[in-house]
Amino acid sequence: LDKSEAPKQEFEHFPGVKRPVWFIYSGMGSQWAGMGVELMKLPIFAESIMKSHKTLLPKGIDLLNIITTNDPRIFDSILHSFVGIAAIQIALTDILKALGVVPDGLIGHSVGELGCSYADDCLTAEQMILCSYSRGKASLEVELIRGMMAAIGMGYNQAKTRIPPSIEVACHNSKDNCTLSGPTADMETYVKQLQEEGTFARLVNVSNIAYHSRYIKPAAPKLLEYLRQIITDPKPRSSKWISTSAPESKWDTEEAKLCSATYHTNNLLGSVLFEEGTKYIPDDAIAIEIAPHGLLQAILKRSLKSDCTNIPLTQRGNKNAVQFLLNAIGKMHNVGIDVDLSPLYPPIEYPISRGTSTLAPLVHWEHSEKWRIGVEERITYLFSVKDAHVMLHSDQYRYCTGHELDDNCVFPLSAFLEMMLEIVSYGLQTPPSEVVFENIKIKNVLVIPKIGSVPIHAMVQRGSGNFEILSGEILLITGKVSIPEANEKNRKNIMEFDMGEATELSSKDVYSEFSHRRHKYTGEFKAIKSLTVGKEGQHSVVTSCNKWQMLLESLIQQYLFKAGEKYQNVQTTSYILKIVVNLDKILPEGQDVEVAYNYYTNIISCDAMQLIG
Repeated sequence: LDKSEAPKQEFEHFPGVKRPVWFIYSGMGSQWAGMGVELMKLPIFAESIMKSHKTLLPKGIDLLNIITTNDPRIFDSILHSFVGIAAIQIALTDILKALGVVPDGLIGHSVGELGCSYADDCLTAEQMILCSYSRGKASLEVELIRGMMAAIGMGYNQAKTRIPPSIEVACHNSKDNCTLSGPTADMETYVKQLQEEGTFARLVNVSNIAYHSRYIKPAAPKLLEYLRQIITDPKPRSSKWISTSAPESKWDTEEAKLCSATYHTNNLLGSVLFEEGTKYIPDDAIAIEIAPHGLLQAILKRSLKSDCTNIPLTQRGNKNAVQFLLNAIGKMHNVGIDVDLSPLYPPIEYPISRGTSTLAPLVHWEHSEKWRIGVEERITYLFSVKDAHVMLHSDQYRYCTGHELDDNCVFPLSAFLEMMLEIVSYGLQTPPSEVVFENIKIKNVLVIPKIGSVPIHAMVQRGSGNFEILSGEILLITGKVSIPEANEKNRKNIMEFDMGEATELSSKDVYSEFSHRRHKYTGEFKAIKSLTVGKEGQHSVVTSCNKWQMLLESLIQQYLFKAGEKYQNVQTTSYILKIVVNLDKILPEGQDVEVAYNYYTNIISCDAMQLIG
């Protein structure tokens, strides 16, 4: 790293929600002279490049020279461009694999689909570099017209009605960008015309070959022959890999399902359907572009939702490519990707020499700024505010592992309300005997990560009792909390109801049904002993664990059990009108609590608690 520059620091809020990771492999145009020089300083990268170099040496190709020379004429040969891009993509993918970065989705642009093949474990590194070599070799061995390609500032639908008959739309890049392909003379004339009209148009270095058009068809038989010698046992493409060389209507065909010689030959001939493919990238994805240069960044920023994070690993002409890559890895960490940096550094060899200095004297406290410090065991109260960091491995919140929705550990509503009670009762001489929660609106559920922590910021307005609970900038819950006067009546009459022909369910039956709906309850959350489901309501027996929070969870479960009958899917509570908790009436651990639920009044009630609406 350049020691003359100050270390770069970036801070970003992480809400604790795992976001989908997508690998984006770009293609022609991402190559540049000297693109591998600096990155060869990284052992993982250098080792990967040397493997590809040895694979190509018998073919008479000096890969090391291709990726390290500063002579731009090296890429006048299309073969050099193909193997150079592929080798860099293989090496960068190897780095991400070593760091533990696993993609949830893959998409490639043109020859970038070879990168998808490697990341999807359909091709080995050796097969990928040989496929890229064959793509270049086939292009050079047949007689083709002198062609050209150009990126223009129009989408496919607009361009297809305006281009001359001799020119084709080769790549559907985005709604306002596409790549044209055709004979050199016609392309030069049309590009000049577009520029004069004020429309963006830029030529792409493709070594005078009009790819993804009818003019490349003579190369197809050769390429198919070479690829069949390399891909002898085609593997099925996984669902992670979104094809950009086959339209969606053909995804179920044998040719599209397999990563085969036929598939990659079609990739050379057909249009690149990148615009159509990017529609499958989720709104909150982390899109990592893997290529010698972040060629697609402008297109991705316009095509993907604003909640997506775009991270290129490299940049054309950057003199410190290692630092650029490390900054990109830092951005991955900031947006919630767990990265293991240890593979980037050489292992420590023991024993170390006796004269090795200790690092301890180099570490000092930096006190130029003062920060309010929150400690997990002792959370500081600031008037009517409470901050906490929830970690599953802590003693305080370990019990939350028993509360899962759709395979995610979710912070229970009772735990939020417990915070509210702690805030309003703080400083009272005697603990309250009753607490009332009203107009509880659950805006978002809080997923607790298996590794790390998630912040919670709870605020209660003194006097009114109105409260808000946030995680970072995400509003989780609003409502009102109060400690009523001794004689104040807050409970309603539940009213008798007709059970009709009731169905009795055991604890096993109840929680088996929840499991079917992707609700998983264990430990203290699995407290319903029996449940009788009738015509107008329910009766249940709940085992007390001497905690009002767990009793509330059991009452909520009975509401969810009824609410999910129709759709048999994951249910969450969005609104509760009122919860009355008689803290003095919570039964000791192990005793049975009888609970009644009237469907018509929408009241769930027992001696110690009542949930309304």
